[in-house]
Amino acid sequence: MFNAQEITISPHRLEHRKLAQHRADGGRFQRPHKGRVVLSWSLLEAMSCGCAVVGSATAPVQEVIEHGRNGLLVDFFSPSALAAAIAELLHDRPLAQRLGGAARTTVLQHFNLASCVQRQLALMDLVASGAIGG
Repeated sequence: MFNAQEITISPHRLEHRKLAQHRADGGRFQRPHKGRVVLSWSLLEAMSCGCAVVGSATAPVQEVIEHGRNGLLVDFFSPSALAAAIAELLHDRPLAQRLGGAARTTVLQHFNLASCVQRQLALMDLVASGAIGG
């Protein structure tokens, strides 16, 4: 069994295929951001692979993760809360599987190619028209 003091968080980037294989092998993924509070593609990629995710309770991340439904949220400034949430997922396999499945569903429903492309084109139109960003 793991406890929060035994968890090491890796800052290294995993390629998508390695992440998918890591998940298929029953692994967990944690990649802390480096001070930027943005919605990261790596978070969405991990969720799309069915990983149970732990994110910071910051506005961009809360747009995607709903605590206890499709992931866990912790205080941005609390490494001990982050470690405790990861330990919880390592101890509670059914919870990790449920959250990972819901995370994948979230990405498939809200971040699929068709909807993302349409939103990106709409944003480009707004910028080009001078309605925003000017």
